[in-house]
Amino acid sequence: MTNAQHVSGETQIHWDAKLNTCNNILGIDDDTLRESLTAAPPLHETKRWQDTFGNNAVYLGRYIIPNEYVLYDEEEQPRNKSNEDQHVQELINSYEQQGYRLQSQPPIAVPGANHLNPYHVKGLSGFHRLAARESISQQLYIYDLYKFSSPKWERVARNWTNHHLDPKLNQTWRDYEKEVTNAIDANIIEKDADSIKDYVNLIAADRSYTMRDRICKACNDTHQVHPNFRAFASRKGDGPKTLQGYLKGLNFPLMGFQSRTDNEGEAMKAQGYILYSADCGDVLRGWGSGLYHSTLWNIPVWLVGYSPNRVDNIIKFREKFIEDFVDYKEMLIKWAFKVSGSETTDVAKMLELIDQTTFEVKLAGFYPQYVKPDPKHGGNPTEIGIVDVYGKTLYSDASQFDPSADCLTLTQP
Repeated sequence: MTNAQHVSGETQIHWDAKLNTCNNILGIDDDTLRESLTAAPPLHETKRWQDTFGNNAVYLGRYIIPNEYVLYDEEEQPRNKSNEDQHVQELINSYEQQGYRLQSQPPIAVPGANHLNPYHVKGLSGFHRLAARESISQQLYIYDLYKFSSPKWERVARNWTNHHLDPKLNQTWRDYEKEVTNAIDANIIEKDADSIKDYVNLIAADRSYTMRDRICKACNDTHQVHPNFRAFASRKGDGPKTLQGYLKGLNFPLMGFQSRTDNEGEAMKAQGYILYSADCGDVLRGWGSGLYHSTLWNIPVWLVGYSPNRVDNIIKFREKFIEDFVDYKEMLIKWAFKVSGSETTDVAKMLELIDQTTFEVKLAGFYPQYVKPDPKHGGNPTEIGIVDVYGKTLYSDASQFDPSADCLTLTQP
C-alpha cells in the first residue's frame, strides 16, 4: 500500500497554524517525523497488515497533529477500565526520562467525518498516551492517518496498534470481550457465533488459540449466542431435537419398518418407501437391511444424511457423504455383475448398461445443520427442511416428497 491520498491543504494549514502555538516539551519536529518513518515504519508496510486488511485501508500519511484536533470516544476504548492511572503515570515517566521514542509505533487516527470541525481526526489508538501528554503539557504528537472501508476495520486497526514500545497496558481477554460487545452494540458485526469468531481472529490475531477460544466462548455466553451448527440426537424418541422427531415435524413417516411388517408388509407397501437417517454414505443399516426389505416389498429405500458431530465445513462433509455413497453403490453393482456371471469388469461400462434411476437405495437429502440466522428471511435459520448439499431446501414438508424421484447423487455435487 502507498500513500494513495493525503489530508487536504486547508487541513494542513490549520494544523500548522496551531502547531506554532503548541507547547512542545518533547521537541517533536519535522526531523523527528522523518526519522520515525525509518525507525518505526507504518504498519501497512508489513505483510501481515497487507494480508489482513487488503484494500480495506488507505494510508493518508504520517503527520504532527495538535492534541486539540484529536478526539477520542471514551466509550469505544477496548480497555475494561478506560483510563488506568498507573499506566498513565508510567507513560509520563517514560516521556520525562526518554523523551519521544522514535522506535515506538505512533498511534493511528482517521478523518473525523462525523465531527463539526472538518480539521478534527478521530483517534483510534493512543488514548492513554494523550492523557499522559496532557499531564506534562505536551500539546502535539505524531500520528499515522488512515481511511478505512468501514467501522469494523477501524476497530481491528485500533486493536493492532495498541501494541507499541512505549509503556503499554496489555489487553486482557476481558478487554477483547468488551471490544466484541462494543462492535455488536454498534451493529458493526452480527450477533452470531461465526461473526464473533471471525472478528476475534482479526482483533486478537497475535494472541494464542487458547485465548481467542476463551474470548469467543465468553462473548457467546454474554450475548446468548449459540454456534451455528445444529446437532441431532440419535437416541430413541421423537423430540424435536432427535433425528426421528425432526422428520416427524415435517410429517414424514417413522424411520425403519418396526411394527409394520404384518401381512407381508402391507403397511410399508402402502407407505411406499422405507426411510432411514444415515451418518455416512455407506451406512450398513440402509444398505443391508434396507436393500433386503426393499427387494422383499418392491419399494425404494430413502436415506437422509446428517453429521453426528459439529464440522467446520458442512458442504465438504456432504460431498464426502455422497462420495462414500457412490463408492458403496458401485461396489454392489460390481458384485451383482459378478454373481450374475457377467464378463464385464469395468465399472464405467457397468453403469452404462443399467438404469441408475431404478436403483432402490437413494439419497433424499440432508438434515439442516447450518442454522445461522438469515437476515433476508426474518432471521430464520439459513437451512430449513430437507436440504441439498449446498443447503437449499428440497422439501419443507413430506407432502412435497416424491418417493419415485431420482437420487440426489445423480445431480450433486
